[in-house]
Amino acid sequence: MKNLALFDVDGTLIEYNRLDTRAYTEAVKRVLGIDRLEEDWSTYTHVTDKGIIWQLYQSLFSREPDDTLVDEVKRQYLRSMRERVQAGNGIHRPVAGAPEALDALRKSDEWQITFATGGWRDAACLKLKKAGLSPEGIPLFSADDSCIRTEIMKKAIETLSGRNGEDGFGRVVYIGDAVWDVTASRELSIPFLGVGKKIDRLIESGASHAVVDYSDLPRFLLALHECMVPRE
Repeated sequence: MKNLALFDVDGTLIEYNRLDTRAYTEAVKRVLGIDRLEEDWSTYTHVTDKGIIWQLYQSLFSREPDDTLVDEVKRQYLRSMRERVQAGNGIHRPVAGAPEALDALRKSDEWQITFATGGWRDAACLKLKKAGLSPEGIPLFSADDSCIRTEIMKKAIETLSGRNGEDGFGRVVYIGDAVWDVTASRELSIPFLGVGKKIDRLIESGASHAVVDYSDLPRFLLALHECMVPRE
């Protein structure tokens, strides 16, 4: 029975890029007609590209946004992202060792991998390709599937469990870089492995294991086996 590794994308496999945030916030402000947008994502209930829009719209207008509005934000954001990338302004770099880690897991008989990101699918694919992390052949679940991160993760697990032809997976691990990733893993009662420069914060939030990057591949692979469900 295989294990399943679910990877977040931004900050986990690709280094954080301020230009991505700028493109997103500009699109949201333009479509919603607002001048200011809180960019501390930890203040939002559901930290996904769609979830942030829903919360903002509900707080401003006391009703849910329709699909047309959400799609317009997504369209403008993706257009801006593509323009920045084509102009050479959207430089996306992989987290150190990420290509080698993904390649090792792709070839492994023990692990299956998937992307489970709070970003939109097309944006995630664009950034992964630009960073040299081809998403070809790797299932990708995103904000197109739900505005709630735990629902995105659940859909990934349930879909791939069905395709696995066995009774699910022996072990499921979520790999992420943010406190909300820790929280989502705790809510689903699955092990979490932190990655990134803010590992102290992840440990304080309940993560049992965290690594700065993937440059020490044996250490990363060992942590995949040893990490636990985040503590309260």
